[in-house]
Amino acid sequence: MPCKIFNDIGPEENRRSRGLAQTAYFVARGVLSVGTRTGPLVGPLQAGSFLLGFQRRDLYNETQDVMAWDRATGACRSGACRKFGLDGAADGPAKGNQVLAWENRGGKGVSWMGDGRSSSGRIAAPMGAVRQALLMALALIVIQAGFALAAGETPSSPPKYGPPGAPYAAPLAQSHGYFQSAAHPAPDFWKLIGHYQGQEKPDSCSVAAVAMVMNAIARTEGGLKASDANFRQDRLLEEVRAARWKERVTAKGWEGRKGLTLAELEEVTAAALKTYGLAGWTVSRRAFEAATPQALGELRGILAANEASADDFVIVHFLQDKLTDDPGGPYAHISPVGAYDAASDRVLILDVDREYYSPYWVGLERLLVALSSRTAAYGHGGLLIVRRVSRGGR
Repeated sequence: MPCKIFNDIGPEENRRSRGLAQTAYFVARGVLSVGTRTGPLVGPLQAGSFLLGFQRRDLYNETQDVMAWDRATGACRSGACRKFGLDGAADGPAKGNQVLAWENRGGKGVSWMGDGRSSSGRIAAPMGAVRQALLMALALIVIQAGFALAAGETPSSPPKYGPPGAPYAAPLAQSHGYFQSAAHPAPDFWKLIGHYQGQEKPDSCSVAAVAMVMNAIARTEGGLKASDANFRQDRLLEEVRAARWKERVTAKGWEGRKGLTLAELEEVTAAALKTYGLAGWTVSRRAFEAATPQALGELRGILAANEASADDFVIVHFLQDKLTDDPGGPYAHISPVGAYDAASDRVLILDVDREYYSPYWVGLERLLVALSSRTAAYGHGGLLIVRRVSRGGR
């Protein structure tokens, strides 16, 4: 016998809805097959096609279990069910030996008839007209947004590392000749790069930077034991008790602020050295409040001395967006310096924001702008210098 549909829409309207959803779905797939090769259309078309596909699957949902009721015994064969007669009335009498199955969908459902003493199966479940219309509208809006984006009606993401044709920074992968010369031993780079790591939380750049320097100090020389583990970021946060470091890198922050100032970075780095017994090292900071010629000369001298020595490391506290042109700043950020190329007057930043960046070279003048820029929450940036003062420590 034909089934009776207990739903918001009748059989004929349901068939028309199926046809509409099928048509829209396959049109979207056709556009997708051509349009996804054109850049900005990829995301919106895929999202719209997914929504239409979801709607189509909902109309032909063949994975919902059906409840079966055996008239002879009155027993439900699959979970809790309601009893329906052939006319669809709740608790009505069934006729003959036919079994009525009903899928429970929030008080509405679809009936299905079968022969025998018991039955179960899987059937299509029509969706409500309102939900169907909303999904259809949303899918078409998303696809239309894709065409608008492709036509230039929505601004696109700017290039990484700065304006087209005049970037502020150059990725190391595209500019690595400095390290191919025997005249550039670059002691800090080779100690740091083996422990280059990304920050594990949105505001934990300080933790990644300090972990890199701690490993460069204590885990790159000879005499290591099999039990000497590298310094992990989570370990530092648990064991170094200074400046509310652990709290400051959480989503809530500490006293309304997340992350560290330059002074707080100095405090936690000194505490980390003390916590792990690296007694032969000291920490000092140099803030820059203006990008003056005098400040540029001092910065150049510090980095040149650092590049020539294997006994110190530099961590910079800067505005990342001043170097990468990342929109939406200012973004106060912390990362170690990997090298300084005096010939080109460029600095290699081992940026710990590895979700978006790899190491990059930036001009010294540009770096000074990023160091001396001020924010209300963090003040001015600057340098942190970790220097060996004796060979007594590790």
